[in-house]
Amino acid sequence: MKSKLVIFLTILISHTVKAQNLTPPEGGYAAFIISHMDQSKSWYQEVLGFQEINHIVNEERGFEIANLKHGDIGLELIQIKGSISKDSLMAVHTKPLPLQGIFKFGLYISEFDEWILQLQPFIKELENQIVRDPITGKRMVVIRDPDGNRIQLFER
Repeated sequence: MKSKLVIFLTILISHTVKAQNLTPPEGGYAAFIISHMDQSKSWYQEVLGFQEINHIVNEERGFEIANLKHGDIGLELIQIKGSISKDSLMAVHTKPLPLQGIFKFGLYISEFDEWILQLQPFIKELENQIVRDPITGKRMVVIRDPDGNRIQLFER
């Protein structure tokens, strides 16, 4: 089921493109606030093949940013001093609650089977989580980065 935001953006972009004959947006980037820069940066480089473009450290303002890229996709990893994890927020509730905000980051991949084999050493029980879309017949799987952010891989 698509989120309200995705539906809204799809309608907005579709209407804008038709109304003004604009070229639709293409792949962009995502940004994650992470807990450990070196661990997250290594994970995205080793597991998904991203390359570091630049790295900024501003101790005075309490942040560190690494910009990564893979093809047309950019990824910004941000470590902010004093940020708190989703798990720590969830710990104060007796029943798990969904958090608002970005739910997952999706990537389309060719060579789905080869990717699954490459990801096996990094992600336990990966094959048991692969599902097939009943409409398109394409497979997909959700993996998590070191901070628990969801990355959904869609078969192209």
